[in-house]
Amino acid sequence: MTITTEDLIATIQSHHQSESLPPQSFHFNAFDTKELRCLLEIAEITDFSTGEPVIKLSDDSTDLYILVQGQVEIIVPITQERTKTLTLGPGGVVGEVAFLDGEPRSADVLAASPCSVLRISRESAHKFGTKYPNASIQLYQQLSTILALRLRRLDLFDATEIARDEERKALALELHDETMAELTALTMELAILGLGGDLKQESQACLLYTSDAADEG
Repeated sequence: MTITTEDLIATIQSHHQSESLPPQSFHFNAFDTKELRCLLEIAEITDFSTGEPVIKLSDDSTDLYILVQGQVEIIVPITQERTKTLTLGPGGVVGEVAFLDGEPRSADVLAASPCSVLRISRESAHKFGTKYPNASIQLYQQLSTILALRLRRLDLFDATEIARDEERKALALELHDETMAELTALTMELAILGLGGDLKQESQACLLYTSDAADEG
């Protein structure tokens, strides 16, 4: 069942409070009632069933999606065999990169549960900006903040991976040094054992020669 504008406003005002949303969320309460109504009117409210694609990598659209109800799963391809997944709930934003730069999609997005999203095209956003310029600035500022927070997380992840890589290299070097030291000690021990065997053979030969000489004398 498609949610109406009035129901959507009620849902947003009751469930989309800033303090209850994750940091990387869209905050509807940054708009007054008139601005919010206009934003909802220029947008398309779309419902998706569980497992239904919201965005495909092959999509040509550059629309922005703001999750109102339910959850979506973002699937980012890393290699042909590896993907990274992320789940977003109400207030989550997807498709913002293509919406801002007009370039192709960078991830698949599936409905992880029955969900309702607010779909905003670039043309609709332009109309919104013409009517409510200050609110339009707030819209783009929120998108910029969300992208900045994601970039910070990515930088932190990269820094953590670099630190782990350096730690792995240091551990590998330490293990290499320990292994080489143990191999050196083992080699020396084997050499000593080998030399001891030679000395024993030489002593036995010397004793045998002495005994033979004594018998001959």
